[in-house]
Amino acid sequence: MRRNERRLLETADLVFTGGLSLHRSIEGRHANAHCFPSSVEADHFAQANDGVAEPADQAGIPHPRLGYFGVVDERMDLSVVRALAEAHPEWQVVMVGPVVKVDPAEGARLAPAKPDGSGAPSAEALRTAEALAPRLAALAGASDRRAFPEQEVEALREAGLLTAPLPSAEGGAGLGREPGTLHTLYGVLRAVGRGSLPVGRLYKGHLGALALIGAYGDAEQRAAAFADARAGHLFGVCHADDARGVRFEPAGSGGVRVEGAKVFCSGAGGVTRALINGQPAGRGGGWQLALVPLDETEATVEPGWWPAEGMRASVSGRADFSGVTLGPEALVGTPGDCVREPLFTGGAVRFCAVWLGGAEALFAATAEALRRLYRLGDPFQQARLGEMATALETGALWLLGAARLFERPDASAASQVAYAQMTRTAVERVCLDVLGLADRCLGARGLLLPSPVERIGRDLRLYLRQPGPDGMLTAAGRFAATHPARPLGAEVR
Repeated sequence: MRRNERRLLETADLVFTGGLSLHRSIEGRHANAHCFPSSVEADHFAQANDGVAEPADQAGIPHPRLGYFGVVDERMDLSVVRALAEAHPEWQVVMVGPVVKVDPAEGARLAPAKPDGSGAPSAEALRTAEALAPRLAALAGASDRRAFPEQEVEALREAGLLTAPLPSAEGGAGLGREPGTLHTLYGVLRAVGRGSLPVGRLYKGHLGALALIGAYGDAEQRAAAFADARAGHLFGVCHADDARGVRFEPAGSGGVRVEGAKVFCSGAGGVTRALINGQPAGRGGGWQLALVPLDETEATVEPGWWPAEGMRASVSGRADFSGVTLGPEALVGTPGDCVREPLFTGGAVRFCAVWLGGAEALFAATAEALRRLYRLGDPFQQARLGEMATALETGALWLLGAARLFERPDASAASQVAYAQMTRTAVERVCLDVLGLADRCLGARGLLLPSPVERIGRDLRLYLRQPGPDGMLTAAGRFAATHPARPLGAEVR
């Protein structure tokens, strides 16, 4: 990067910098460099005060208010903000935005949850994801290639979504970890998937890895993983073996030497913390989880292994871990934890949420294409859109039922597993129905490049191809046949 910057400065006749610190770093290296700091067009943004309804989550805050919108991070002197608030208790300081790279205790003191839960960190994460989805969608077309989607992941990082699954006490939103947050977690995944299915797949892997470490890691492993997430590392889960499989050979001092490779490693070249499973040599008890710091090891990552036409930007490549030595601190949990229920099968609901977000994006893209063709008034097209909307609502209700059942303390693990299996089957059917209806709405036009309908449909068709669908449905049927009281996740309790 420094070499490229030097070449750029040697080539340019005129240089503008976006801030004072950057300008200082350029001074003396270019004779015609000028600082062009960020600024606000006050008249333009003042228009937001004219006829715009007050946000519901601010309606109960007294006036006068001092507002800030943007990232709250380590560059901000929070002690000054606190001193201002304490010196003028009649003022209300309202700060809206993700909190990143800030001491969790500081963030909690600055952003307490409201009594109705609307100001809770998990609710804020959902609002952030919903607001970010259009930006991800705008980038998705350019990212439809076999290269890591750096801009999109950086957007997740800047928005604080990479830390959202961390406990609130660790600076996160507690998504999926704290009571009452599971349905919100599914909503966040839907929003990210609505913006981009490949990015949704990467984010689902990040959440899954942190969930496994949170469930089976010891206190030191959890603390280290949470610190890495706060530092911006992207986690991923690599479970699919290549033909040789993966073995963990003893390496002394309780560590292991890894032999073998994984395939379908989403985020190849961008994920820096890979949670893999391997078979301990000479030991039974099932697969052992291990966290591999890819930026600190000699693992060979092959993004180019991913040949698929769909989900190109997920870069689900191959990673050869042969020869990588890991200390005992890298071994997460005990053998067999990675397939322990109900977390193993229950994790499938997370990718169902991403699927559903993609189907929602396909619905929106189809409706927009019909609008451009002046066919939205056609009653047959309206009927198809009605079928799509009904299917999407069905999928959303399955996610709600899964969240309710998984958070019911009296629910058995077997019922939770069966409901997750049914949810996967039902949401897959929803997505297939939406795909077929989109094809009928637009015909061949929907398959022409460059079309959002074509791209989203191509990505969704591939992402739906998860292993073992028949086994999942058979297991759910076996449970239903032997349990008169079915696992009704939609039942209100």
